[in-house]
Amino acid sequence: MAKRRNKKAYWIIFVFLLVVAIAVGLIFFRTEILRFFKADVISKDFGVESRIPISTGSIAASENGYIYIYADNGISVYKDNGEFLRSYLLSYSDTQITFSKTHVIAYDKGATSYTVFRDGKKINEYNAKTPITYVFAFDEYMFLLCEGAAGYEGAVYCSSYQTDVVIPDGYKNEIQYSVKYPIYIDIFDDEDKFVTVCCNPDDMSKTYIEVFEIGKSTPVSGITLEEFLPKIVCLEKGAFLAVNDNKMIKIDNKMSKTTILEDSIITYISRYDKNAYGYAIIDDEVQIFKADSENGIEWSKEVLPDSLGFLSTEKKLITWQGQMLSMFTLNGNEFHTIQADSQIQQVLAIGNKKLVIITPRNAVIYKY
Repeated sequence: MAKRRNKKAYWIIFVFLLVVAIAVGLIFFRTEILRFFKADVISKDFGVESRIPISTGSIAASENGYIYIYADNGISVYKDNGEFLRSYLLSYSDTQITFSKTHVIAYDKGATSYTVFRDGKKINEYNAKTPITYVFAFDEYMFLLCEGAAGYEGAVYCSSYQTDVVIPDGYKNEIQYSVKYPIYIDIFDDEDKFVTVCCNPDDMSKTYIEVFEIGKSTPVSGITLEEFLPKIVCLEKGAFLAVNDNKMIKIDNKMSKTTILEDSIITYISRYDKNAYGYAIIDDEVQIFKADSENGIEWSKEVLPDSLGFLSTEKKLITWQGQMLSMFTLNGNEFHTIQADSQIQQVLAIGNKKLVIITPRNAVIYKY
């Protein structure tokens, strides 16, 4: 009987240890699986569809899912799977690139030439009336900020992308929308109006803001701010934000202003779906936030510090610092992270749950 009891006890201990071992193994296995799927380590090619070798200092852009890489006086165009399509030579002295969801524009800053691309192809090359300072690209229109004829005066020209197409009210792109020194443009999504920000370079203590209807050279409204807030983000219902590095003011369609953020450090702010999203130090905490035309700051949430980039696009918010990229919902909830194998320099969203992650040597097409 004693031997039988001892044998039974041994079996109980053996089964117990076996169960413990299996449980530990499952926990370890589950942890490793979760770690693998959560980390999405680029260096192990998890989620990487393809890589496009690039030279250091390359600039990337995208439209309609096509990828453009500019380097060494040329633009190369690729499909969203990394397949090379074609190249174009640009004989510009100071090439700058801007883009929207539908167009890419390359322009020669300080000169008059600019080239428009769409659907992976060059549409045409054009010339502005006076040297170009900046170009702003939107889905339907582009805006040329140009040097003026005298003093600090400048000019804003609005154009359809094919300049022989007539834009609203029978006007083409010859309309000069401002005689001040323009520095920034944003356009309302829900109406054919846009906002210009102008200044006097000899006196940066004021900001001149004007609202125009496309096709009409006389502003429909405007406001002068007794401080320098050089960036504008259009919301809805005619409201917009005026922003500098530490202050944000909401201005409604009657030009009434409300300060909604101050004594902060506002690093990034951009517009998506008629709202503004940003990255800032608020109350000594690094936060991402949403601002709208009704509530001002609707929500803000603490995130990791030292972001080197911020993007609001395709129903997501993206931040990156070093080799780490984090993705958030439009409610500020983190849902995906990526660990790159080298420093992240630029990020583009190209649709179909794909990102282009620019590192010093590669444009990595990543599917999440």
